[in-house]
Amino acid sequence: MQRLKRFPQTVSKCNLSKKAMSKIAVYLLLFSFFIIYTTYFSQFVQFIFAATPIVFSQNESTPVSPTTYSYQQNKSFSLLITPTDTPVDQSGVIFQLGRNITSSYTNFTRCSNGGQLACTWNDSVGVFRISFTAEMFDRAGVSNFTWFANDSTNVWNSTQTVQYTLNKAAPSLSLGLNVTSPIPYGIGIRATGSGCTMQGATDVTCTLYRGNSTTTNSSAPTTAGTLIDELKPNVGTISYNFSSTSGVNWTSASASNTTLIINQSQGIVTIGLNSSKVWWNDSVFASGILQYTNGTAISGDSYTFYMNGISQCGGSTNSSGGWSCTFRAPIEIGSFVATVSTSSTSNSTTLYVRPKYGPTPSGTSDRTVYENPFFIQDMNGKLKMVMVRITTWKR
Repeated sequence: MQRLKRFPQTVSKCNLSKKAMSKIAVYLLLFSFFIIYTTYFSQFVQFIFAATPIVFSQNESTPVSPTTYSYQQNKSFSLLITPTDTPVDQSGVIFQLGRNITSSYTNFTRCSNGGQLACTWNDSVGVFRISFTAEMFDRAGVSNFTWFANDSTNVWNSTQTVQYTLNKAAPSLSLGLNVTSPIPYGIGIRATGSGCTMQGATDVTCTLYRGNSTTTNSSAPTTAGTLIDELKPNVGTISYNFSSTSGVNWTSASASNTTLIINQSQGIVTIGLNSSKVWWNDSVFASGILQYTNGTAISGDSYTFYMNGISQCGGSTNSSGGWSCTFRAPIEIGSFVATVSTSSTSNSTTLYVRPKYGPTPSGTSDRTVYENPFFIQDMNGKLKMVMVRITTWKR
């Protein structure tokens, strides 16, 4: 039997050697590329690592939130961005303002010059600012603001969104009158509403009301801020009110209601006697009229008549305002005060109780006068010394 050759085994060993050589060749090739890369390409290629992250701090607003609207007050916002040794792109700092009232957002970018309004600027390496006048930041309510900045790798960074609350302002209205209640009829009233000075508030109206909410005059806020009403009202009551409507930046307001009472004119009472010189115990008639200064009679008003403070009679004025009283003269020689008093006024006159003399003689050369003091007794029992004169003359 012929012995088989081992050729297939020999072939198998050769194949194994070729595979090993191939792997070695691949490794050598890769190693060669690495050597070439490290010696040549590394001279021209830079490795990029993550930049130092920027940090936002001191996110402030002036005035601080919440604040109240003022047409004279500017609003400013500032922010510190670090690190400052590798500063951010100044032109890439953006202030975004969102107005909840209008549901709109606005981005404010870099100013052309520092200190300008409604744009960002920085007065040091890392402190950025933005300012608005009252006219620019002109709506009360809640606003949102966010700062944005891009770092050295042009990656955008932002702060948290912060709410800024601007409350409505309250007008300071006042109402003044030139009189104090109650007043008599015929007096002129001057009502003055002041404080309507909400500058720039074109959506606000101030109104001065007179009685029953009837508009007397109204106006938009002005520098003077004053509305005036002049009137001579009838007898009764009258009210005034000065108020303003609400607006975007202002609450509604109202000065206190003021009610005036207008009475008839001040009363005037006259007094007259049928004789101002009488004897003891004579019957005397007193009378007069009670009326307002405008001539209107005051009827039904109570009155009392006094003689030297002692009541003599009383009653109520008639439909024409008239009053009257009949009384006896005092039983004593002298002068006495007669007074009539009503609910609103009074008046007085003088009553003389004395003997009556005859006619005075004319001329002085043909008359003779006898004069001598005597004691007499009044009807009330009082003794008095009087001077008795007896005059004679030719007929």
